[in-house]
Amino acid sequence: MILLLTLIGLCSFPLQEASSSLDQSALVAYREGNPAAASTLWIEALEAATSAQERGRLCYNLGNAAYRRDEVVQAVAWYHAALRYTPRDGDLWANLEFCRAEAELDPADRGDLVHSVQRLLRSLTRGESEWLWACALMLLALAGVGESLRGGAIWRRLFLGAFVVQLLCASPLIWHLEHDGQNTWMITALEGGAGHSEPSEEAKQLAHLEAGLVLEELDQLPDWVKLADPQGRGLWVRTKDAFSLVR
Repeated sequence: MILLLTLIGLCSFPLQEASSSLDQSALVAYREGNPAAASTLWIEALEAATSAQERGRLCYNLGNAAYRRDEVVQAVAWYHAALRYTPRDGDLWANLEFCRAEAELDPADRGDLVHSVQRLLRSLTRGESEWLWACALMLLALAGVGESLRGGAIWRRLFLGAFVVQLLCASPLIWHLEHDGQNTWMITALEGGAGHSEPSEEAKQLAHLEAGLVLEELDQLPDWVKLADPQGRGLWVRTKDAFSLVR
């Protein structure tokens, strides 16, 4: 086991070192006013990054670089990708809402009940959600043991309370189980993207998809991605007009 952990550490160290070196070079390029070069280096660093925190930070930096290139919708897409890794980052949320407003898109968090609940559910990462659910399950088990051994109204109430807590703590994990497997794309072309019946420019255009629209992937081919539109139709969109939010 010790040997295996050592080998894993030795294998991951070059990746971490490469990611750090690329990151530093990207920061230099960004500060020198070359966001295009910084973006290229940060994308390379993202491919080598291993931790969720690091991937979230790099996606955030790529969003900043996209904004510096005057690609506001692209910046919005990178910020949404970063939210998968760092969902409670206040600066990230501020930049996201600022860019969405500048791109004339609806706020990511409109402040109503539905959006508030969604933000609460996704405020924890997948790992944090699993840890929270495990702790609540342990509490429920302890209350169950106490109720079965000691009995009485107090232990019964403790068990029911622990059961309710366990259900509430399971909600973020259930949200992740439902959404983490989805590969979603955002339309990032300023003029929107054309949704075709087939992966060809000559195929019939069935819909025009507005910039900022987030859709689930159904299939993918070179230069094309098939997305499910709000009506449930499968539409083929050029990948140059869309952005995968799973990074």
